[in-house]
Amino acid sequence: MLIRQRLTAILLSFFLPLFSIGQTQKPKQQLEDYLLQLKGLQVDTFLVIKSGCAGCEVKYADTSKAVTDGQTIYILSQQVDKFKIVAIDDFGRQETYDIDTTSLFGTIMRFESVLQQKDIYYKKVRSESKKGHFLPPRPKHYSYNDLAIKIAKFTYKFNVIENDSGMFAFPERGEKWYAATNEIIDNFFLLLKSVRP
Repeated sequence: MLIRQRLTAILLSFFLPLFSIGQTQKPKQQLEDYLLQLKGLQVDTFLVIKSGCAGCEVKYADTSKAVTDGQTIYILSQQVDKFKIVAIDDFGRQETYDIDTTSLFGTIMRFESVLQQKDIYYKKVRSESKKGHFLPPRPKHYSYNDLAIKIAKFTYKFNVIENDSGMFAFPERGEKWYAATNEIIDNFFLLLKSVRP
């Protein structure tokens, strides 16, 4: 009996991670395929937000399934004067919302010079860390929003980690580019809320 339990535990510890990897690969591949499709249509203006929770189990109301490290991917694209939001969840389900107009890309253009300060900030942080300054570790359980922006001649990426514990110091939170990043993310979710039924 003990041998059977150990064998079951070994098999589960091997196959469960493979199952969860398969779950995350499908939406990731869908995103890559969709971005290739946008490139083929010569769309050079888009925003991608990966929103989720690391270190937690997420249960969806419309399915009996649950996932660890739940994530939804949102892509906002602009082609000529047409705007579209595509949402891909953990199970590869895809929803599309057409939008008449959006000022979000206008907001991004307004913040472009502020957002460019992020790279300057991190070059300084890297040089400071070489002098032996301590930077605290990231938490193991947190909500996050990965923001990626691609507009003509400008690309921006940043991962916003939300943690209310107050145990971890995030020195970048006092920077203008960090506030601008949060405003863009907040404006995106307000836009999404306005188009979702």
